[in-house]
Amino acid sequence: DDANKVVLAFKDVVLIPFNPETGEQTGDHILLDASENGALHQVDLMEYQGKNAKTIISEQQIAPGDYAMCVYAKDGRQLNDTSLSYVEKTDGSVKGLVVPSRGSCFGFKPDTSDQGRLKFSQKGQYVKVHTGHNSYV
Repeated sequence: DDANKVVLAFKDVVLIPFNPETGEQTGDHILLDASENGALHQVDLMEYQGKNAKTIISEQQIAPGDYAMCVYAKDGRQLNDTSLSYVEKTDGSVKGLVVPSRGSCFGFKPDTSDQGRLKFSQKGQYVKVHTGHNSYV
């Protein structure tokens, strides 16, 4: 309630192809780099609630199908550091944000020594990639 900003900083987005009928993985993981010219991609979650959306991956060719999706957020561990994940309170103070999950994305994980996993899919619930432009909230 007392946050102006809740910012996730990340570059690693993982997609795992699944068959929605059987729940079986149908191929190898896809590791996507969401960085912007080498800099971490940052998203203020306070700006993207409800149906508001932000493009985090573009210009990537991904086969149509159903995918499990995970994002690995870089840990912000320092006060007043806005280069990684952080929370800005209503009083203007900035505290680092750490996602405590260090787990894999259905068996695959990138180097997670300083980043935590956010799962956007559970078994049986997948992100559907269609031919053409895709937009997800």
